[in-house]
Amino acid sequence: MKKTLLCSLLLLLTSSLFAQKKTFPNAEKNAPSFEPIPNLDLTPPVVTCRNGLTTNMMPSGAIQQPASDFLLSVSDNVTPTNEIKIAIRRAGTGFGFPMDAQGNPLENITFDCNELGTNAVELWAKDLKGNTAHCQTSLIVQDNFGTCLGNSPWDWMIEMSAKTEMSDGVEEMEYIATGTNPNGPFYVFNVDGPDGCCHLDVPLGSDVTASPVKDDNPLNGVTVNDLVLINKHILGVEKLNSPYKMIAADADRNGVIDSNDIIELRKLIVGIYTELPNNNSWRFVDKSYVFPDPSNPFATVFPESIIVQNIQSPVSAEFVGIKVGDVNNTAVANASLLTEKSLNNAEKNIPSFEPAPHLDLTPPVIICLNGLNVNIMPTGEIHLWTSDFLHSVSDNVTPTDQIKIAIRKAGTGFGFPEDFAGNPILRVVFDCDEVGTHTVEIWAKDLAGNTTYCLTDVLIHDNLGNCWPLGDWLIEACVHTETLNGLEETDFEIMGTHPNEPFYGNEVPGGKAQCMYYDVPVGSDVTVGPIKDDNPLNGVTTYDIVLISKHYRGIELLNSPYKIIAADANRDGLVTVEDSIELKKLILGIYDELPNNTSWRFVDKNYVFPDPSNPFLEAFPETVTFQNIQIPGSAEFIAIKIGDVNGTSVANLASPQERTVHQENPGIGLPRPNPTQGDAILPIYLPNAENLRIELSDLNGKLLWVNDLQLEEGNHHVEIPASSMSGKGVYVWRIWAGEVVKAGKLVRL
Repeated sequence: MKKTLLCSLLLLLTSSLFAQKKTFPNAEKNAPSFEPIPNLDLTPPVVTCRNGLTTNMMPSGAIQQPASDFLLSVSDNVTPTNEIKIAIRRAGTGFGFPMDAQGNPLENITFDCNELGTNAVELWAKDLKGNTAHCQTSLIVQDNFGTCLGNSPWDWMIEMSAKTEMSDGVEEMEYIATGTNPNGPFYVFNVDGPDGCCHLDVPLGSDVTASPVKDDNPLNGVTVNDLVLINKHILGVEKLNSPYKMIAADADRNGVIDSNDIIELRKLIVGIYTELPNNNSWRFVDKSYVFPDPSNPFATVFPESIIVQNIQSPVSAEFVGIKVGDVNNTAVANASLLTEKSLNNAEKNIPSFEPAPHLDLTPPVIICLNGLNVNIMPTGEIHLWTSDFLHSVSDNVTPTDQIKIAIRKAGTGFGFPEDFAGNPILRVVFDCDEVGTHTVEIWAKDLAGNTTYCLTDVLIHDNLGNCWPLGDWLIEACVHTETLNGLEETDFEIMGTHPNEPFYGNEVPGGKAQCMYYDVPVGSDVTVGPIKDDNPLNGVTTYDIVLISKHYRGIELLNSPYKIIAADANRDGLVTVEDSIELKKLILGIYDELPNNTSWRFVDKNYVFPDPSNPFLEAFPETVTFQNIQIPGSAEFIAIKIGDVNGTSVANLASPQERTVHQENPGIGLPRPNPTQGDAILPIYLPNAENLRIELSDLNGKLLWVNDLQLEEGNHHVEIPASSMSGKGVYVWRIWAGEVVKAGKLVRL
């Protein structure tokens, strides 16, 4: 029986094998349905990366590495090796085979001082059929030669500084650079720190023209003594003993020293001019320049800028700073040290020279009243006149009734206060933003143009409650910066619910510049949040990027949680090199705005950060919530300008004095963006229909653009077109609207 069973099993096994043998050939006969399409290559190349690469930063502050440096080997089953395309990118910065805008492989990768250390890269290969593969390796970027100066993440190519003829460093200058780059767009980065020197970063290989610019405080160092010395030079009695003093004497900038220069400076001293119409307050000459004829510096054109062609390595240029009008070197080169006291002391030196016969150089004697106390009126303002502060005035020649009197808020200008038409300013206006003690200047001017002033204080009260907003309100919402500057033009989002009626959040008239008031239903649950997302470049410079880099590299930590939040440009809750990259793109104009952030963020002022060194440790409140509101409540926020970690952004578009007159005179804001790469917008408020005139000039006073227009009552945004600016540089804008005139500078990048 066992034998029979064994035979049956063998028979069954033989049948099974026969069946399989029969089945497989049949399956093979059907194989053509899975045959690959002729010549279809679906196999990617095989690429192997080279590891352990190290490189050193070049003197330019950048290092370019070709893809071939990272390639150990590459092969493909079909495509010849020499026809396989190779490309490279930073790891994690894109997808697929790296190509430029024209579809060409990215064959090089560049690293700068931001990227010292280990950097991961992807090396890609693509065969003729489009199959791709990649490997990943890394490159260690070192700075063994100290190219990345002072641990700064920015390289520089031009160092500029200026000193007076007396070797005093000139501070608070602007540095302008223009040029062309044969290899791409031309750019200028001001890599300046608080050391009084300027470093400019420009593209390697550029042709560059760079110069210092300073045009402020034209009376600095200018006294009647200078006029006497210039007159002696003209008469040949006592020549000015250096070419720099002669350039200073050329007040009208026509290359000749004559009586017209004395007249121009005289108008400046007596207050007819607030600035020289045909000159800057400072001029600069390349220190290395040798005048062919030192007794006549105007014989040839002297260099007021440096020109570098095909720049390949850092260059330094020092200039001699010349204060126009100051030929006896009494100007204060550091403007931050200049005070009205120093100007007054300079004027006290006037008697040291012999005046011309019948020339009245004695100023009036003026005495101020002290201890004035006033209350804000129901309009929310108080108007004060010169007569409110004047105790007495007299002069040695001019009758008292012919002495002109004027007034201004202390520290808001120089010289005798006059309006655009040349009339004395007779009043000042204080509003609810200015409750407290203020200093004013009361000026006197005699018929000979001699001026003097006295200082007094006024205490502004609100004892009548006129600064309290009109109407009923339950929510006060206010914003100011970390340095307590009120932030204007902020919107507030009012959201909430009410258990028994529809919810509303109505704005109540009467708010202040940085505060708004809202009426909501009693018993509501309300959430209040500020919103402001405009002018992203406000306060953002390359120096902010330097400070942010020092923070994330642990060299110098930002010293407040608000600055750390400002540094988080991409809003990911971290401060890293990615934030520097985002801000760099914003400055270069690659971005019009930050893609992942608003230009301002806000934090509840009452919030206490658990760890001020890491404000992202937990979510901080950017809104304030009131539950079942029954009585007025206040929500106060700290405003944070994103990207500005050194507090240079402008929180107020208008000064307090300008805001006070909005109910009766036009209000003129500042152009934005500033700096601009294109057009700029000038915000204007008109209480009535008005004729306006807007002018744009270069720094030499040449008129470039004029726009005369008539606008209706209300808010307007007037464009200063990019076409009005001939190129990169600094321009002066000026606007007339009714009795209001305002001017300022506009920078074109």
